[in-house]
Amino acid sequence: MDQIPPGRPAEWVPAGVSTTAPFRETGDVLPRFNLAMFTNDQAGAVAASKYYLSASNWSLASNSASATEAICDDATCRSNAEVLRSHQKRGYHFEGGRQQMLSSAVFKSDDAPRAEWIVQIGLKFAATVTVNAQGVVVKVEPAGRAVENVYLRWSGSMWRVSGLYLAGRRQISPRRSR
Repeated sequence: MDQIPPGRPAEWVPAGVSTTAPFRETGDVLPRFNLAMFTNDQAGAVAASKYYLSASNWSLASNSASATEAICDDATCRSNAEVLRSHQKRGYHFEGGRQQMLSSAVFKSDDAPRAEWIVQIGLKFAATVTVNAQGVVVKVEPAGRAVENVYLRWSGSMWRVSGLYLAGRRQISPRRSR
C-alpha cells in the first residue's frame, strides 16, 4: 500500500479500499491517494490529512473502514474500524455524519517519535443517524463543529496518520423560527 503504482498516476484508489458505497450521499467522493502523499515535506503531510478526511466520510458511505485503514496506524482508527465492523454485522448503517473542512493549520511537531507534522482541522459535521437492518433509527448524534489534530509520521515512503486528537467540540443548536 505504501507504493506508487506502475506508471506513476497522479492519483489512484489504494488497494483494498471499497469502491462501492450503498449509503452514498451528496458530496461523498471515493478517496484517492495522490503523489503528494509520497513526498517527505509539509505539502505531503497536508495531502495525507485531506485523504484521511475524505476517507472518513467514505467509510460512512461504504459502511467499510478500508479507506481509513489504508492510511491510519492510530489506535483510534482501529477502534473506529471495529465499531463499523460490529455495526455492519448487525445490518446497521449511518446516515449523515459527513465532515466538512472549514479551516486548517499546519504545525511542525515537537513530539518527533509520534509525529513530524500536525494538521489542525476545523470541522463541521452533520447530525449522524444510526439505522438498523429494519430501517429503524436506533441512535441520533447532533450536528456540531470540532477541531481535530491529525498527527502525521513519515513511514519512509508515504505519510501515515499516527494520531487523532480532538482539540475541541461543540454541538450546533437548531435555529428557532420566529
